[in-house]
Amino acid sequence: MGSTGLKAQLKHLKKTIMIPNFSWLIPDKIAGSGQIGGFYPESRQILISDLWELKELGIDAVVSLTEQPLVSSALTAVGMDYLHLPILDMSPPSFKEIEEFLAFSTVCIKKGKPVLVHCAAGLGRTGTMLACYLVERGHEPSTAIYKVRAERPGSIETHEQEMAIFQYASSFGDAEIG
Repeated sequence: MGSTGLKAQLKHLKKTIMIPNFSWLIPDKIAGSGQIGGFYPESRQILISDLWELKELGIDAVVSLTEQPLVSSALTAVGMDYLHLPILDMSPPSFKEIEEFLAFSTVCIKKGKPVLVHCAAGLGRTGTMLACYLVERGHEPSTAIYKVRAERPGSIETHEQEMAIFQYASSFGDAEIG
């Protein structure tokens, strides 16, 4: 095979994504992942590298659910919006945290800024928030959980996290969901 044929084949290969457990829940709107930037605050260079990769993937805003915040100056340097909601690992978010996440995500997405939600593994806290995002958009809680788990296997790790999704959904009552 000549070099032209090889170049044509390589052109169609997907770029290897280095962001741990990255996937779009809704393409070009909202995605989830594991920890970005490494697990140590001093790993600023790794964070900046990850942020540039996220920019290449189309991400313009980050919601961090880990207890340790990201270096906000790194996010500012690459032009990303940022929200830090520290939630204890394996724990469900509070109603207030869900509302804050949804308000931030909705504003970003309306501005054409796709959002990445991440925690350590990108499963429990991330999956819970992603399911709440779907619930807010009219999905039944069980359907939202199913969709998140279908896209991101292993998501929503505890019974308490599942219950947070159902409790959030019940807060709508009979109100119309838009």
